[in-house]
Amino acid sequence: MSSIYPSELPKEILNDPYRRAEVKLFTALNNSKLFSTTNIYYSASWINKGTNKNRQRDGECDFILTDKDYGIIFIEVKGGEISKDENNQWYSGKKEIKNPIQQCNKNMYFFMDEYKRRWKDKHLNDNYPSFFYDSYAFFPDVNYKNKEYLGAAYDKSKFGFRDNLDSIEEKILSFFLEGRKNKDQFEKLGQESQDIFHEMFTKPINFKLSLLDEIKDNNLAISKLTTEQYEILEGSHQGWKALWCEGPAGSGKTIIAIKKFLKEYNNLQNGKLLFLCRNKPISLKIKNKINSEINDKDKNSYYVGTFDGFCQKTLSNHGANLDFENMEKSYDQVFDIVSDGKTKFDVVIIDESQDFSPTWWTILENLKTDNTIFWIFGDSNQKIWKKSKPEISEINPTSVYLTHILRNSKTIAQKSLPFFDGGGHELTLDGPLSNKFELIKTTNFTKTISEIHKKLIFEGVENQSIIVLTSDNAPEEKFKGINCSSIFKYKGMEADCVIFVIEDLNKYKPEHLYVGITRAKTFLNILCRPEDEEKIKKMLI
Repeated sequence: MSSIYPSELPKEILNDPYRRAEVKLFTALNNSKLFSTTNIYYSASWINKGTNKNRQRDGECDFILTDKDYGIIFIEVKGGEISKDENNQWYSGKKEIKNPIQQCNKNMYFFMDEYKRRWKDKHLNDNYPSFFYDSYAFFPDVNYKNKEYLGAAYDKSKFGFRDNLDSIEEKILSFFLEGRKNKDQFEKLGQESQDIFHEMFTKPINFKLSLLDEIKDNNLAISKLTTEQYEILEGSHQGWKALWCEGPAGSGKTIIAIKKFLKEYNNLQNGKLLFLCRNKPISLKIKNKINSEINDKDKNSYYVGTFDGFCQKTLSNHGANLDFENMEKSYDQVFDIVSDGKTKFDVVIIDESQDFSPTWWTILENLKTDNTIFWIFGDSNQKIWKKSKPEISEINPTSVYLTHILRNSKTIAQKSLPFFDGGGHELTLDGPLSNKFELIKTTNFTKTISEIHKKLIFEGVENQSIIVLTSDNAPEEKFKGINCSSIFKYKGMEADCVIFVIEDLNKYKPEHLYVGITRAKTFLNILCRPEDEEKIKKMLI
């Protein structure tokens, strides 16, 4: 049985009165019992790729049939009552139409030229088979009954009519057999040539967005959304000296905190500013970002770093150091130093406040004056961190809540929700549309990580945009040449592409899963053991 492309017609064509004749022939061909070596193509289009641009620029052939034994035929369809006057003007009813054979010839010659180009591209020669091809016209609404003379230019063998629809196999075969009248004149079309024509008429097109471009687009969108969220927060809390703000991972807290710091820096002259968080790697990124944005570094004095780093700096200014074996003693020393009333800041910005202990807040309280701008940002996930108001005077009793998740793609953000409890706050997933998420089971984590990393690099992603996240005790040296971090060290940070390794689900707490998933902006692959796959799938629903 022959194959037809497309396999069925869309409703807009079936319901189009101007295509009624084409639909009739399509239906007949679709129901026919032509050879299994025959392919049928409806509405094959072309554009002029040749050097002679004065010729017709584009066109469309109503039907093309290829057969690897018989050759190829081209058919133009005209509906209604068909006639031609003595001036060689053709009509459908009273409407002027193009000469169907000449119209079909133009289509045929362009397709044949394209076939020859495709053959030469594949074989670097012009030795294509000399197969049969010809043009025909089909008039599905009328019959040819009186067998009248059609003139010197036309023969009844070039046309198909209404009464041929019931025996369409016979008519199509008669078209093909025109090439068999002289057996030595034509070769078989052959499978290779039929495949070339098939590619010409049905070649799928997929202009795929590259991962690198998707990352660039997502980062632009995230930056725009975060700026808008900051402007809303700043605008609605203008004049607030103390502010406690919470939100889920990906809500832009750190970027908003940086923007607030930079704004106040530009507003001050000879001021003192402080930006603190807990995690050293994220503090370094924040410091680099702030340093890159400040042009006049002599305008104000400022410190950006971890809370412990600030404590070490404070102690070293007084001839002491942090005692890592007795941190409480060191904190008491810092408290005594800052309680003298001389260590005051005009601006204090805190990030990762959920990780700050009560002892830390007592130290920080002594850094502020009545006019100090003291803005605090923290993660609001009550499934992981106990909700606790920062012990800072004049702070708002309940947090200002950021409900929009911006940093992660919608797909990635959705995967983190089972591990999130916002205390009744409804979240809005406003991140970019992206579906680069996959859960992959493996028995060889090192090999799978290497394969994913190579694929990402091949797609143009820079190595610094890729991170492998593992449990706190996973040996990082196994992944040489690939950026790797424990989940704990990567808290507060982000990457365009994250390979999250769950080597044993029993070792992972909800905090690990929440942090690991929410580090990814565009691309997230979670690797697991085969025995953990179904458990993780159920958790991610």
